[in-house]
Amino acid sequence: MNRRQADYDERLIGEVGGTFEYNRGQLLRSVGKNAQDVVQRYDRERESHELALSLQGAVAQTAAFEVGAVGIGAVVAIAPYTRFVRTEHARMTRAASELAAIDAEADTLRAEISATGVGRANSP
Repeated sequence: MNRRQADYDERLIGEVGGTFEYNRGQLLRSVGKNAQDVVQRYDRERESHELALSLQGAVAQTAAFEVGAVGIGAVVAIAPYTRFVRTEHARMTRAASELAAIDAEADTLRAEISATGVGRANSP
């Protein structure tokens, strides 16, 4: 860092003295010390662990989103078949009702025919 400072000082045209130089030097030393502290405190293991956890969370969210998208896609794809099944169920329910009414009418006709004796063998 001191070498950089010396290189920079050589390129300056003119001089600014007094408190400016002091403040500038103090600021550069402070920034340099802070940068050095950050580098020394950097914990590669902790950072890699946190990154791994973050990636796992992102993958889990992506998977959940895709499952949701597949589910929505399946619902959309199944919708025409669901409508068909509902329509056919209603149609079959009506047909069953009509057949039950016809069956009841046939039972009534059988009963009437039995009561009148039509269809019995002729007796002498």
